Amino acid sequence: MIYLISQKTINLPTNSEDGLCKAKSYGCTITFRTFFMRRLQLAEYWKHNNNNKIEFSVSFTKFRLFEECEFKYALQTYGTWSEGLCVKKEDRNEVLCLKRLNTMDTILGTVIHDAIAEIASLPNPTPYCVPDNIYEYLYNDYNERLTIAKHNTYTVLNGARTSADKLYLKEIYFKEDRDTVTKKYEKVIEKLKRIANNLPKSLSYQDILEVGVKILLSDKTVGENKFPNFRYQGDIVYAKVDFLYEIPQSNNLILVDWKTGEKDTVKDKEQLLLYAIYLAESKYRGDYSKVNGIFYVNEYLLENKRFTYFLNDNDIEKFKEDFQIKVDKLKAKNKSVEDNIPLDIGHFKKAEDENVCRLCLYKAICAKY
Repeated sequence: MIYLISQKTINLPTNSEDGLCKAKSYGCTITFRTFFMRRLQLAEYWKHNNNNKIEFSVSFTKFRLFEECEFKYALQTYGTWSEGLCVKKEDRNEVLCLKRLNTMDTILGTVIHDAIAEIASLPNPTPYCVPDNIYEYLYNDYNERLTIAKHNTYTVLNGARTSADKLYLKEIYFKEDRDTVTKKYEKVIEKLKRIANNLPKSLSYQDILEVGVKILLSDKTVGENKFPNFRYQGDIVYAKVDFLYEIPQSNNLILVDWKTGEKDTVKDKEQLLLYAIYLAESKYRGDYSKVNGIFYVNEYLLENKRFTYFLNDNDIEKFKEDFQIKVDKLKAKNKSVEDNIPLDIGHFKKAEDENVCRLCLYKAICAKY
């Protein structure tokens, strides 16, 4: 493994002894523990080194963030960078931690998406056609991850540094009182029960458990690439499809986006259109005729509702136009798109909706600028 440490390239052996791994380069010796603790901050600090430049990129999440609050988008995207925003060093360090936080609810969403992909890959998924078995699976996984997230957060509060590959919990980080945390937990478990009960009723879930159904895309097929992306009009676009599968009897292709929250049919359909572009550009080499015949499905597991869309050329062309407008709005906030350097933080408008501000992770930092 090769990493950049204080402008010096060091080679780390993959084997370790008693939990320690020493690396030497140009007279520099560090332990693995020291390296691990500093890795995230060093990576962020040298993010704009000419040999390790991060390209401008877009995603549906970034679009939503920008529409909700430009200031929040700026901090979430560029807030840890030393170049561009002109954010104080102590605030950059705070953003580094805040952007790693999860809520009890978002952890549940991850658990459910991972569980569906895992169950679909089992040789015999039949036991998970029963709500009680699904509930037990989800409940155990959720509580295990929640315990880990709590532990990780307490270590950060006690002085440890954050790591990109660990879970942290917002409720613990902001020291919410025990009663509030307990009530939130009870609501999440109630939500988990509803989803476990509704999942076997989902037509898409029933499909993917059928013998012979060919799963073309899922979290299990993505492999190590946790952030699938493609290039569109020269820009990097991040898009992660929940499920794409083929029914052999009819050769129908079905793309499914599992939803664990409340429905927003307009924005949720836009996300499906982005997936259509992703498939056309990354899987079919720009042949959009291949994506018109796909069934695009939003499965709302909390409400046990299903919306199916058939996208035509007009839908896709209209979305492409709107998509480019959104990309251009993000680019307009960069002093250099090529180098991906944002404008000063003062050029990013703050949200006027009090409900957005009340729940924002960055409101303490926002008050300083």
